[in-house]
Amino acid sequence: LDPHTAYIDVKEQKSSEEEFRGNFEGIGVEFQIVNDTITVVSPITSGPSEAVGIISGDRIVKIDGINCVKWKSDQVIKKLRGKKGSEVILSIYRPSIKTVSDYKVIRDKINLYSVDTA
Repeated sequence: LDPHTAYIDVKEQKSSEEEFRGNFEGIGVEFQIVNDTITVVSPITSGPSEAVGIISGDRIVKIDGINCVKWKSDQVIKKLRGKKGSEVILSIYRPSIKTVSDYKVIRDKINLYSVDTA
């Protein structure tokens, strides 16, 4: 091989394919890990999370009853993505009302757009 060749492992390849394809199956949120807690940056427009009322700033503390504080991003992605039509139960702490509520989210096909339209 030449000096411009690079090896891409299977995980990276799948992730790269999703970006080029422009869609995946999951709950439809952008998140960041802030102080060991999964924080919703924003629900993806018209996605299943937006439909059930998940909003920016919500903190996911349990996924399917399992405490997910201190998880890494790849662990979160594995649990939140899944087959279209499957469900996941999220326990969400909302700082504005200081309570934890459970949300049942049905995974769906999530389209990724580089720019939202209005």
